[in-house]
Amino acid sequence: GHLTPVKGLESPSTSATIPRHRIEIPSKDCRGRRAEMALPVGLNALDDATIILMAQHRPDLLDSLAIQHYLLSELPQVHRKAGQNIHNNEEVAVKLECFKTKHPQLHIEVRLYKIMNGGIGIPQVKWCGYEGEYNVMVMELLGPSLEDLFNFCQRRFSLKTVLLLADQMLSRIEYIHMHHYIHRDIKPDNFLMGLGKKGNLVYIIDFGLAKRFRDQNSHAHIPYRENKNLTGTARYASVNTHRGVEQSRRDDIESLGYVLMYFNRGTLPWQGLKAATKRQKYDKISEKKISTSVEELCNGFPGGDAFCEYLKYCRGMGFEEAPDYSHLRNLFRMLFQRQGYVYDYIFDWNLLNVILPDKATDGTADSAAASTGCATGTVKILPRTPTEEIVRIDLTGLIPSLSYPGIMIPPPSVRR
Repeated sequence: GHLTPVKGLESPSTSATIPRHRIEIPSKDCRGRRAEMALPVGLNALDDATIILMAQHRPDLLDSLAIQHYLLSELPQVHRKAGQNIHNNEEVAVKLECFKTKHPQLHIEVRLYKIMNGGIGIPQVKWCGYEGEYNVMVMELLGPSLEDLFNFCQRRFSLKTVLLLADQMLSRIEYIHMHHYIHRDIKPDNFLMGLGKKGNLVYIIDFGLAKRFRDQNSHAHIPYRENKNLTGTARYASVNTHRGVEQSRRDDIESLGYVLMYFNRGTLPWQGLKAATKRQKYDKISEKKISTSVEELCNGFPGGDAFCEYLKYCRGMGFEEAPDYSHLRNLFRMLFQRQGYVYDYIFDWNLLNVILPDKATDGTADSAAASTGCATGTVKILPRTPTEEIVRIDLTGLIPSLSYPGIMIPPPSVRR
């Protein structure tokens, strides 16, 4: 989504503009206590909106990404801001949903986060309840989304970054499927990077559209149905979703393939189509997507053969078929190995520490940024952070050492 500045919102450090709203957060001994959360000005003036308060991202990216006070144009009433527990100064993400909303989803999200609790790359829910006219969920604060970072890197990721992301994103989807749910809205906005020591860990968020695909008691798969309305984001929806077929695991996997090619190409062939109505636009996207072969989509771009094979596999899956996650990960790991990359978990955005001064002080920004593919302009390049300072996450068990015929995937390291 295109980012549009929010007018009238001031810095969260300006305490006068941030009234305190009291939110009850149970203590560990379950007796309950009161904690004040700093929420943005104008909260009570918003109606029928889900407000996401997520900011204070990585210090070296926050100003450059300029996402402190922005709202997504596709969701004109979604704000991003941080909350803070004033008792322990812990920064958290607070999500509020108005009682009056026509299609409440927060209760679904809360239930799903609790089911997924403890998984790698699953945000921790710290409290949920209600406050005034809002349902409230307080959760772990995360960093920028992959869409934010994609824009920061001038809407193109290197093949190495795409492959590093693919490995983790596949694992997140597999974990959700292991718990008998499908996500149904796989897109860059719903994958966020962690903060601090988890800064190189990919998180998956937003379970508002998630659905159980297997019966809780009988474990029977949901039945095949047609004439279903499109659920999710049209740009990344699977071909079968466009055709009105009930979604299953194969659709999450196929959507991921389109996300990865979006990162690889910079744009998808069915973006930017014009139509009079949303329904007509969906139809145009569907027609273009169905008529675009995977070869046409992938060939000529970095790692095209592997991504082509991935999407062919996805489009050939049966409705109830379980994806072979290991096979799909292996496609990308073997490509990673052939390219001579190292599993150091240094992404494109890690290569530069940047600030945005009023005026560029020298010409080093443009030349250095051009060499990395990251954004240019009034960007001052700071000394590169040593690798051991960038990679702080405990990678143990994240990417295990796996052997395949003719390939050995090394365990994670901080080697460049």
